[in-house]
Amino acid sequence: MKKKHVNLSNLARFSVEADKGLSSEQVAQRHNEGAVNVASGSIEKSNARIIAENAFTFFNCVLYVIALIFAAFMIYLNVSGHEAVRQEYFGMTKFIFLIAVIMNVVIGSVQGIRSKYTLRKLRIVTEAKSVVIRGGEKVTIPSRDIVLDDVVFLAQGDQIPVDLTVLEGEVSVDESLLTGEADLVKKKAGDTLYSGSVVFVGSCRAKTEKVGDDTYASQLSNKVKSLQGHKSELMVSIYRIINVLSILLLIIVAVVIGTLIYKINVHPDLLGTVEVNGVEVQQDLTQATTWARLFVTTASFAIGVIPTGLVLITSVTLAVSIVSLSKQQTLIQELYSLENLSRVNVICLDKTGTLTDGTMSVDDTKTFVSKEEFEGVLRNILGCFESTNMTSKALQDHFGRNDKVEYKETIPFSSAKKCSGYVSKEGVTYLMGAPEYIAKDSKESIDYSNAKAAEGRRVIAITKDGKPIGLVALEDGIRTSAKETLTFFYENGVDVRIISGDNPITVSRIAAMAGVHDADKAISLEGMPLEEIPNIVEKYVVFARVSPEQKQALVEALQANGKKVAMTGDGVNDILALRKANASITFNNATDAAKSCSDVVLLDNDFSHLKAVVGEGRRVVNNIERTAIFFLMKTIAVATLAFMLIPFKEGQMVYSLENVYLLETAIIGTGGFLLSLEPTKAPIRGKFGRNVLARAIPSGVLVFMGAMLPVLMYKLGALGEQGVGSYAMATMTSMISMMTALSGLTVVIAQCIPFNKFRTICVSLVVGNVLLFALALPRVFIGAKSLSFDKENLEIILHEIFQPWNTEALRVVFVDQADKFNVWPVVVMTSFVVIMIPTYYFIIRLINKWLEKKNAEDKEKELAALGEKTK
Repeated sequence: MKKKHVNLSNLARFSVEADKGLSSEQVAQRHNEGAVNVASGSIEKSNARIIAENAFTFFNCVLYVIALIFAAFMIYLNVSGHEAVRQEYFGMTKFIFLIAVIMNVVIGSVQGIRSKYTLRKLRIVTEAKSVVIRGGEKVTIPSRDIVLDDVVFLAQGDQIPVDLTVLEGEVSVDESLLTGEADLVKKKAGDTLYSGSVVFVGSCRAKTEKVGDDTYASQLSNKVKSLQGHKSELMVSIYRIINVLSILLLIIVAVVIGTLIYKINVHPDLLGTVEVNGVEVQQDLTQATTWARLFVTTASFAIGVIPTGLVLITSVTLAVSIVSLSKQQTLIQELYSLENLSRVNVICLDKTGTLTDGTMSVDDTKTFVSKEEFEGVLRNILGCFESTNMTSKALQDHFGRNDKVEYKETIPFSSAKKCSGYVSKEGVTYLMGAPEYIAKDSKESIDYSNAKAAEGRRVIAITKDGKPIGLVALEDGIRTSAKETLTFFYENGVDVRIISGDNPITVSRIAAMAGVHDADKAISLEGMPLEEIPNIVEKYVVFARVSPEQKQALVEALQANGKKVAMTGDGVNDILALRKANASITFNNATDAAKSCSDVVLLDNDFSHLKAVVGEGRRVVNNIERTAIFFLMKTIAVATLAFMLIPFKEGQMVYSLENVYLLETAIIGTGGFLLSLEPTKAPIRGKFGRNVLARAIPSGVLVFMGAMLPVLMYKLGALGEQGVGSYAMATMTSMISMMTALSGLTVVIAQCIPFNKFRTICVSLVVGNVLLFALALPRVFIGAKSLSFDKENLEIILHEIFQPWNTEALRVVFVDQADKFNVWPVVVMTSFVVIMIPTYYFIIRLINKWLEKKNAEDKEKELAALGEKTK
């Protein structure tokens, strides 16, 4: 959303009372003045920007320039009387490479726009809400609807939406997102609260001083509320490859141009003659037709080196998965969060809201005073605080609350002290909290607490001046899907840790009931120094009485041991750990602060959706890794060919852009797209770049060999008499197209072994597409000839389409110039298939074993280095 910036300093300010707030008329006035909490900038990309980002990538721009130069040569050759040269080298089929570019732009743009609108709808559900006081009533509104001078009510876990001045109450806030300092800062009446900070303790009412662009957070360029996502290993690797290919592209262009200029100077007869003003003259560097030939050859290699669609298929595959997950009520907040989640091998779960369904009920009570006195004190404590959590809600539902209690001061809940309460006007201190903290000297209280904890109950103690007056046992509702979800994680190589602020016996019991392995390995971190946590992190499964700082330390300790850690949480106490984790997950009923720093929001609060998230992430990364091999094998093959053709008289002119059309469209396009959709949940192993290049290099070499064999046959005279435009050269050209296609099919088949139903269908469709393209337009896809769609050429197309017996491009391969069966092409292609397919598959098997070994060695080295570091 965008709005014009309003100078707030020119507006008359309203005087407001903390319990009254603004009137409806005043709110309407602020809306008319534009003094609303909406920034003028928008972090959401416009449709035009999405289209532009897909259309104008570096490689796309290179291809557009090539197409424009092609068009310029076509026009020049036509008007200069070189129609024959234009038809031979600059037919309309020369632009087929743009079809892939256009499809990439259309698919990428449509998917990007579709994803934007889908996620926008979901984010309306999860957008930040704020409680404001208007007309003396509490009203919950979207944070973007807060106006200047609004009175905002803030409680524990709220992320501060605007810049405020405290009117009444006291809070402790975390300003680390703004200042980098982790210590909590106390704020009381008259102090300033900055947008982006988080309320950790207490509650207050505060007046809005700045909204929209004028807030402190907006002046930090929205960095405060943005997700602090981790770098995508997938995209880092892909862009590193792209950077290398950009340099390679420039080198190839220079090499091809330099080689051809040299060849044309050394061999004046290389290009034959051309008619100029009715006279046949030798083509040389003074002729425009020579430069046309030179450019079209150079452009052919440049286009061949570019892995068209590699980045697109990555982002589109991720986007499709995110939209698919949105239908399962799962919001992935950043595109590459899905990849980060797929790489985790340890998931840290909070008991409340994850193993349990977030609901609580009173199971039992034990009192040491009269029932009336105990319940009266409990109602008073509950009435002292406006904010509620699941614990206080369960207590209120059972005992009620006294909203008219009089007190001297309140004691907000503290994670360190595990209690809250109030001091009466008579100076008596009443506390409600964990028995181990506020009633630890009462043996009867501790025994009761331990007995209930063994049953999976949580116990709350009520004390009066340090002496217990009663205990309440609360029962958590176990989430029905917890056991099935945990089983999924264990089966897929993801270890589980339980981190909770509750009693260790209670947490251990609930974890065991939910299906956590080794749930009896439980420990309380109460009072444990942070530096001791690395020593115990691998020894225990359940960690209880954990402070926010200790949660973060646990995540860091696991990461120091080489683990990729996911963290779930829904409260303000989880924020430090959520930010530190490799992947963070929260729920729709979580605090705004927790949602703002999480990669995934489970909109229906169902923990079981994480199975789909992890599975989808693994599918995407594994499939993109395999698909990237196809794109890069063409790049490697064409780049190698550019150098290896230098010694031959014709140089790189034996290669034509159309030679790889069959490989690129039918094999890479079809096979790459289909294999990117294969269902798979195999764990991600090793480094993306190494895994891809180790397989792409031999695949590229195979395609190069397929293209080079016909060239060698031509030079050795096996195809007949050599020369520009000769029958032997036509045979060689057709064989290059066929051999590169055979090589590409070999790679696809090898990548699909072992076959399953999906892969069998995939290979069948690729083979079908190869035959479709080859037989539908053989002159282009096999003969590698440029073709214009004029009347004469249309007659040729109609004569050859799906009639292989009439196809000149196939005929020259199998029949020599004397109309005799040409045995050499058949022998070479048959031998290539018989020898190279099993050889290539054997090499790939060896490479896969080598990668497994290297990945294991890297893991051992990483763990050893981390071990030395922690000593």
